[in-house]
Amino acid sequence: MGSLRGFFDVIDNNGIISDMTQWRNISLDHVRQAIREPDKEEEAYNNAIRVKKDVGDKIIEVIYCKEAFRDKKNEVLVVTAYYL
Repeated sequence: MGSLRGFFDVIDNNGIISDMTQWRNISLDHVRQAIREPDKEEEAYNNAIRVKKDVGDKIIEVIYCKEAFRDKKNEVLVVTAYYL
């Protein structure tokens, strides 16, 4: 069975594991902006949060969980991110 690492990214104080964002050509700054200062926020599923943010001429949507991950309180688990 393959690694699950490609299915999610982790943002913490040191940066981001960026496989998904590089593959989708998504700006890491846009992901961070959407999480930190969303234009719209709503509950998604299983305690996940869906946020949207206008970033220039695009809108980014990010689904993430902010529960402690790997016993670190300052990380969020990014389930997916994409431009609309």
